[in-house]
Amino acid sequence: MAKIGKTLKNLLAATARGELLLRMRADKYLAHIIYLFVLIAFTLFVNLKMDETMVRREHSRKVLEDTKIFHAQKTFELARYDRISKVQEMLERSGSKVTLPQKKAEKLK
Repeated sequence: MAKIGKTLKNLLAATARGELLLRMRADKYLAHIIYLFVLIAFTLFVNLKMDETMVRREHSRKVLEDTKIFHAQKTFELARYDRISKVQEMLERSGSKVTLPQKKAEKLK
């Protein structure tokens, strides 16, 4: 039991002094450790950028949908005005006294 305590104490002391990797002889794998660190950092960076792109794409999709709805409404209004003007012209040519209503229709309950 005393050996485990002494080992843990030495391990913590080496960690505090920054000698842990040297004691484990990890210095010969330093290039691999740095490569792994860079690879993980790059993966996190790419993942972050992908998430940002997806958020921008979703926002753009919502804006596009709103724009399509607005465009459809304006197209409908334009077609309606065109039909109204044609009907007015036909009524005027035939000499009718019918005109557009002055106020909106009321709904019956």
